[in-house]
Amino acid sequence: MAIKRNNARVLNWVDWTAFVIVIIGALNWGIIGLAEFDVVGLIFGGILSPAARTVFTIVGIAGLWMIYTLWKLASMTSGSSSSSSSNEGRDDESDKAA
Repeated sequence: MAIKRNNARVLNWVDWTAFVIVIIGALNWGIIGLAEFDVVGLIFGGILSPAARTVFTIVGIAGLWMIYTLWKLASMTSGSSSSSSSNEGRDDESDKAA
């Protein structure tokens, strides 16, 4: 399921997957900061194990993907707001002329 705006897909499954991975990574970092307990390290056999390093790499890639997704959403939002504000100005001018 994707969020739609003006009949266009905004977020696809990759965006949502990256979003979930980033949230899970943020929660892990929150637990590390508050309780000095690394859930990923516990599950995958220590923070230096190849499996844990793979998970950390995937979280980092997901974070980079979310930067792209936010840029994509911001460019879509800024494009639609500028065109709607220019249309509003035209409506006001046409009302004054009539």
